[in-house]
Amino acid sequence: MKVAIIATDLDGTFLRDDHQFDHGRFQAQLDQMNAQGQHFVVASGNQLQHCIDVFEGIRGELTYVAENGGLVIDNHGNVLAESLIEPTLYQELLTYVANEPALAGAEISISGKQAAYIRPQDDSPIMRYYLSRLQVVH
Repeated sequence: MKVAIIATDLDGTFLRDDHQFDHGRFQAQLDQMNAQGQHFVVASGNQLQHCIDVFEGIRGELTYVAENGGLVIDNHGNVLAESLIEPTLYQELLTYVANEPALAGAEISISGKQAAYIRPQDDSPIMRYYLSRLQVVH
């Protein structure tokens, strides 16, 4: 049986603890996979732009399944699938998180195709690492 797809998560799986990988080695592997008709998929809960940034400089066919599956896009920028949350639902979620005592102090981010959005109080180095395209909004 031929392997057609190889999929991986990023943090704790594909990336080392320093959030890096051997670009030269992976490029050679991706070239070989593509030549054999195999496809590489990055499957992550991370923001799409963060996933793209991780693979900056890598050339070849790959697909990003980002935002916990909410956005699937190929390396040519073609959106293959997307799942949107209705505005009324995310407003309910924001209200719930803001008012639920068990979630006091929780950081909130909302991801969209163009950017991720956070409140000023949620602006932190960790948010800025994972959310490459970030807008702080009130």
